[in-house]
Amino acid sequence: AAQRSAAGPGQGVPGRSPALQQAAAALAATPGDGGIGRQPAMVRGRSVPCFQGSDFLAWLVSSPAAALLVQQHGVQQAASLLLAANIISPAADSLPELLEASAQQATTQTDTTTSLNSAATTGTGTALSEAGGKALPKVLPATSYHLVSEAGRPGKGAALNSHYWWSGPVRPAVEVAADLRARILALYDTHLSSNGRSVNYPALKADPRFAEYVDATAELQRVRYPRHGGGCMR
Repeated sequence: AAQRSAAGPGQGVPGRSPALQQAAAALAATPGDGGIGRQPAMVRGRSVPCFQGSDFLAWLVSSPAAALLVQQHGVQQAASLLLAANIISPAADSLPELLEASAQQATTQTDTTTSLNSAATTGTGTALSEAGGKALPKVLPATSYHLVSEAGRPGKGAALNSHYWWSGPVRPAVEVAADLRARILALYDTHLSSNGRSVNYPALKADPRFAEYVDATAELQRVRYPRHGGGCMR
């Protein structure tokens, strides 16, 4: 089976730097090798290794591999960059459930036991923190998350882009469609027979780029499209 990279499928994400890539790789390691601890939980009908946002923030503080990213951006913004790069994703069964949980956390934040939690819980689940002119999603301590690289393939009969929630920038639908088309055409070109009459689908499915394509389709959850020839809306 094709293997996913911990690099994430995000496009145009601010802060996609060597420091972010280093933190992402370390996060995905086993706990014994310095990665974040995770526990199996049922997400969209599948058992997925998950962790709490509070544990993720604490990991960023303690991990030597994340030190440079935290030094450059601070703990909360470093967490937001990893979320916006689709390295991690909220472990919610549906988008309404995710938004409802985020709203509830925003109105019931009473944990002041540590300065880290106090600083990290400012704002709402849909609130955006500004970083370098780019809006970033916020990581909430009481929300469960999972690594996109451990999300697994969409279940049989499920939509191709249903295995995790897209947290990256919202781009025009035409741009997203063009990127996805380029990805799948490149795969077809690689696995097309010499006479051009058939495609080796088992080999295409096993190609690591197909796993990356499946991850990239999640961007279709949140796109902008023209309205009346003017501005764009989601």
